[in-house]
Amino acid sequence: MARLELLKEPHIRRIVDHHTSPQEAGRVFARTLPKLAVFTHLVMLASETVSPPSVEELVAATRETYAGPLEVGEDLMTLEIGDEIFVKRLLGA
Repeated sequence: MARLELLKEPHIRRIVDHHTSPQEAGRVFARTLPKLAVFTHLVMLASETVSPPSVEELVAATRETYAGPLEVGEDLMTLEIGDEIFVKRLLGA
């Protein structure tokens, strides 16, 4: 994911073109209806003058195409998915 200002850069475009956009991921989630959709590999591109997108922006972009349960993975996060879903964050809890 990259801010619009960066998409004119060829090297940024190549990276973005080889990754799933939040909206595309949302469409996959909407079709497959997982108990819990989780982003685990984030590509949040930035430059010296343009800040990276936030996790909140990633979630908002995903929500354009998916309204179900969604988490964004963090280091040391634990997920337990069974009859019930448990999410435990060790950092920033």
